[in-house]
Amino acid sequence: MPRLPEELITQIKQNVDLVQLIQSQDYQLKRNGKDYLLSCPWHDDKEANLVNNTQIVKKTNN
Repeated sequence: MPRLPEELITQIKQNVDLVQLIQSQDYQLKRNGKDYLLSCPWHDDKEANLVNNTQIVKKTNN
C-alpha cells in the first residue's frame, strides 16, 4: 500500500482536532484536567485506556 506524502500527513495533523473526530464517531470522551479519556470500545475495560492529551498534539503539530 502506498504511503501518504509527508506534506499531506502534516496538513492533516494541523487541521484535524482529534477530540472532535473521536466524538463525531459517537465515542464519549471524559475530560480529566488537560486530558481526554476513553475506554476501549471493543473490550469490557472498566478504566480508560486511551488518553488524548491536547497539549502534546498541539506541540507535535507546530
